[in-house]
Amino acid sequence: MSTSSLSAHLNTLQEAIQTRSVLRLTYADGKGAYSERDIEPLAIYLTLVADWRLVAWCRLREDYREFNLERIQKSEVVGEHYAPRFFRLKDYFREG
Repeated sequence: MSTSSLSAHLNTLQEAIQTRSVLRLTYADGKGAYSERDIEPLAIYLTLVADWRLVAWCRLREDYREFNLERIQKSEVVGEHYAPRFFRLKDYFREG
């Protein structure tokens, strides 16, 4: 992923987290299969191997999921806001 497209994804995700906006992602899994998902983005973090990850509530799976930013093909705000969730990244890591 180019630096400019990574930067664009990070900007979109950060804004969606701050405004609690639902995002529609086109996402490629590890095998290259694509899916479209509506998510409630909650946090972004950088792994030890320099991969950016997004933690979100996935409406398709009805559970918390992590998305590798490298695999996000498209992200768009759908114009819907979600209710606040009690979510702390340190708790997510501790429980995960």
